[in-house]
Amino acid sequence: MKKLNKMLFIFVLGFIPIQMFAWQGMPTPALHVDGRYLKDPNGKNVLLHGYMQPSTSYFNGGSNVNYTDPTNYNPSDVAGELTYYEKVAELMTHTGSLYGKSNGWYCSYVRYLDGRVGWDNGTLTDAAKFNRWITNECVPYINYCKSVGLYVVICGQPAWVNANDDGSKNMTSQYKQNLITWWTAVAGATGVKNADNVMFEICNEPVGIESSLGNGQWGWGDNAHNQAFQTYMQDIVNAIRNTGANNVTWVSSLCWSTSMSQFVNYPISGNNIGYVGHWYAYGDPIASHFQDNFNSNWKPCTDRYPLLITECMWNQGDSYGLINGTTEVFGNTTKSLFDTQGNVSWVIGMTGDDIGHLSSGWANITYPT
Repeated sequence: MKKLNKMLFIFVLGFIPIQMFAWQGMPTPALHVDGRYLKDPNGKNVLLHGYMQPSTSYFNGGSNVNYTDPTNYNPSDVAGELTYYEKVAELMTHTGSLYGKSNGWYCSYVRYLDGRVGWDNGTLTDAAKFNRWITNECVPYINYCKSVGLYVVICGQPAWVNANDDGSKNMTSQYKQNLITWWTAVAGATGVKNADNVMFEICNEPVGIESSLGNGQWGWGDNAHNQAFQTYMQDIVNAIRNTGANNVTWVSSLCWSTSMSQFVNYPISGNNIGYVGHWYAYGDPIASHFQDNFNSNWKPCTDRYPLLITECMWNQGDSYGLINGTTEVFGNTTKSLFDTQGNVSWVIGMTGDDIGHLSSGWANITYPT
């Protein structure tokens, strides 16, 4: 029998916002950005809450999971992985009594990324394989998520395979071209372009950029680097819009997606643009530190634009510090900050962080009535 992670369960009990309720099979109309809010077609403000679906079996139960990672992305090759993804989606939208608790999950979005799909060390080596992933895995997954009431935020090709010298120098000129190639194919694909329940996250965790591409002057946080990043991301967003796709597009910030105030002076132009942040405890037990960071760095952005948190988790037993925090301090402070701001949508962890005992073969899970 699986168990709820304590942090997630406490979070779920209070996270259903006034603006949008989540239930299994809920409608997923196309959303749009209006000022600082994400809205539905009736002009109602929307907040989304969800989880991240990792792509490899390593993060989904390892050798005990009941599927093999796809290699060629033919329909039969992706069947096991898709079945697993679907079971997770069903569980994470289950709202009834579950595992001895009065509530299940009420997730309304999933962050989805897969970096294995025809790209080798940042180079597109197999375009046919890439297209098979779009057709045979990505689109069917989107369709299934719609059937259970989930919005899908597709995250672009991961940045870590493109870093020069060290992980901080990842926003290279080659990576920019890769993202344009990646998003032109994905955003323009039938079943993705303008699909009601699909949004885009440009990429995962930009860190540093050159003040002018190719000049070797890497950094973040000052006007020169923020302006360079604005141009970098604007060109990628323009490439997406050139496909005819008007899906809500979330732009990540520099410094591992934590430099939110950069968009006050250097925003991305166009319709349906919001911004992405990653929010962690960093082992800090003092609530005022989270409040001060939010007010000085994050609030200036969220006072103007909607924000999507695509990574956030905490665990008091974490040994390396990033997620070492308690529900009483970090969790409750986080929820209060986001709820008060009123336009911050967020996730709690990856599947393996949110559900215990994945190694017991939970793909055979049954659902209480």
